[in-house]
Amino acid sequence: MQIAAKSELLDLLTYVNMDLSDNTLNGVINMAKNQILEEHKFKIFFSATENVWRSYLPDETRSRKRRSIKRREKADLENLIVKFYIDESKKAQSVRTLEAVYESWLIYRRDFTPAKHKTIYENVMDWNKFISGTELAKTSINTITPVMLTRFFRAVTKDRNISHKRISNVRSVLNGIMIMLLRKKSLSIIRFRT
Repeated sequence: MQIAAKSELLDLLTYVNMDLSDNTLNGVINMAKNQILEEHKFKIFFSATENVWRSYLPDETRSRKRRSIKRREKADLENLIVKFYIDESKKAQSVRTLEAVYESWLIYRRDFTPAKHKTIYENVMDWNKFISGTELAKTSINTITPVMLTRFFRAVTKDRNISHKRISNVRSVLNGIMIMLLRKKSLSIIRFRT
């Protein structure tokens, strides 16, 4: 299962524990759970000898790259599987670097914003000249702080040879990435308080 590709679907499942009265939302949540279970690469089966439902979860630390799981009730086993993939998705999001998110932002910008081709080209040029290869670009998005951003901009402007328009464009690239993450709920705005 491509966890990153299913992140929006998995984000929806974080609300499963809430008391929901809307049948439509429950239907969407159940559909998302079913899709995750369909893409689960291991068979879910009943073991008559043990009187339990069994399956496997991916585990890179084991020799067969899987670990056995079992529960008395099938629903409990399915919930465990869904929870595993939600947790894996959260882990994958927490280690994404600004550089990795930048690539998805360009696609987002091209497909879902009214930005013209020339503007996107300028965004790429600004990224390559000022941000690419820096410590900020290699930092996990969940560990970026206002202090780090301040240090980045001070380093870029220390020689005073960059125009106000150019620095504004660099800031726009970073703002665009952060706004996309906030819209996808991959980033919490609370974390940016100083």
